Amino acid sequence: MPIITNTVATEIVETLSTANFQAGVFQIYPNPSNDVVYVNSQYPIKNISITDINGRIIKTYQPTGTNKRIELSIATFKNGLYFLNINSNQGNVTQKIIKK
Repeated sequence: MPIITNTVATEIVETLSTANFQAGVFQIYPNPSNDVVYVNSQYPIKNISITDINGRIIKTYQPTGTNKRIELSIATFKNGLYFLNINSNQGNVTQKIIKK
């Protein structure tokens, strides 16, 4: 006769997603990159900050006007993983970039 222990029941109440997320709002390329990363947006970008994997802000960009395309120079960065924090009127997005 088998012994049954540690029975578990899982109930999923709500999915872990953002209801108003719009795919394709931001395009970041090329990634990985040696020197320049471009950010295209469907909406004007308020600001962009680049942080390292320790959370330190390496560089911030505050575009003027209604820029929907930003050129970011990462030529002086050390090789590694960084995070782009993009802020627009439609919300905030964080994306990984790799400097090679």
